[in-house]
Amino acid sequence: MIPRAFATCLAVALCGAAAGAPPADPWAMVPALPTGCYAEQDGFTDKIYAAKEAVTLAKTEQDQINSELKDKIQSIDPMELVSRQQQFMMEHPEEAMKLMQQNQQLSEQITDIRLQNAERRKALHQELQDLQTRYQAALDKELVPIAAKFADLDVRAQKDLVAVGETWQYAPWAVAEYNALVSQESAAYERVCSAWWPASGSFHDWLKREREVIAGEVPREEEVDLLGVGFMVQLVGTPTRSYKSTAALHAIQEYLQRAGEVFAKRRPRSRAPLEP
Repeated sequence: MIPRAFATCLAVALCGAAAGAPPADPWAMVPALPTGCYAEQDGFTDKIYAAKEAVTLAKTEQDQINSELKDKIQSIDPMELVSRQQQFMMEHPEEAMKLMQQNQQLSEQITDIRLQNAERRKALHQELQDLQTRYQAALDKELVPIAAKFADLDVRAQKDLVAVGETWQYAPWAVAEYNALVSQESAAYERVCSAWWPASGSFHDWLKREREVIAGEVPREEEVDLLGVGFMVQLVGTPTRSYKSTAALHAIQEYLQRAGEVFAKRRPRSRAPLEP
């Protein structure tokens, strides 16, 4: 009996013409990372949401195609497939042996590779937690003293409110002090921002390495997908509806989620100054 893993790879030569043209780089759906300090200044949250929607739609559509093609392959007489595979082995013994060796190597390596990837991911995620802790500490150092000044100002200002129509507002001296604190707060936050959110900042650097790890796993996962069912399913595929691994789309979903979470740590615009 022909090993299932080997049989799937033999199908490469039998169905190569059925495979569709490779898709455009799906990573092009990922928006450029922002470089501004404030969460709402560049619409990144909306861009991430739109990208997630596009990637999810593409993955759902391909998953449906893959599922339909899997159902079709299951309806083919297994003896017919075995016969064609045996014929290929006899006509191309060297290529068949090469495919068998590649399958064996992949089967032996995949568990170790996935364990290594899991360790890299664990280390990166711990590094992100450390970065976020340091970032928060940097913010607290700059902003907590200013927050205390705002609180002290409010205590003093409440004792000297000015009637304006049916409401009470800060007196002019308190408005001036409040607006000065707003400027201090903005300047303090932007000092922190300059080390963390620009293209050369710590979070960009982390996301670059996170993307490298996630994207680096895709070729091997695509190979695993094809080893399992992909090549066999292509026997019933067409140039416009062929089996394709969705490993890259899954990786992009994961990266978009991480990028959205990281940049959500940016502050919204600072408090608006009061009218004199």
